[in-house]
Amino acid sequence: MNIFKIKLSKTIIVISVIIFCLCLLVFFFCFINLLRARLAVDYFSNAFLMLINLAIALCVLYYISKSGYKLTEKEILIKIAFFKDPLSYDKIKKIYYYATEEELYIELNNSAEKGIVKININNKDMNVFVNELKKRLPDVPYEVSLKMQADDE
Repeated sequence: MNIFKIKLSKTIIVISVIIFCLCLLVFFFCFINLLRARLAVDYFSNAFLMLINLAIALCVLYYISKSGYKLTEKEILIKIAFFKDPLSYDKIKKIYYYATEEELYIELNNSAEKGIVKININNKDMNVFVNELKKRLPDVPYEVSLKMQADDE
């Protein structure tokens, strides 16, 4: 089983870093207030806020570190943080790679609810991913194109 990390956009990375830093900042201020607290309510409210912010910060780290694609013997397992979405090899009709955009798409057969799935992995892992996919799906056509064709053509 190979695991391929999802390619995160710069916007997602910046937002994740901002959320993580804000959570740590709030955690720090709650810790200071916890040390200065005199009432039981202050202890509990600051401790609760610390736990909430710690949980959010850990969720952001988990999202960044665990999101990706796993090729198993029966399916592609798409993992986004805590959510998993299996894509059975039986549903794959065709694989497209657009070289100029460096994007990989998988066209699904009519039995699937989605028509096309974009595989969003790092460019350095693209060849390894495609080769592994070809090993598992030798009968599925694989097309390489220089650019995407417009729908009106």
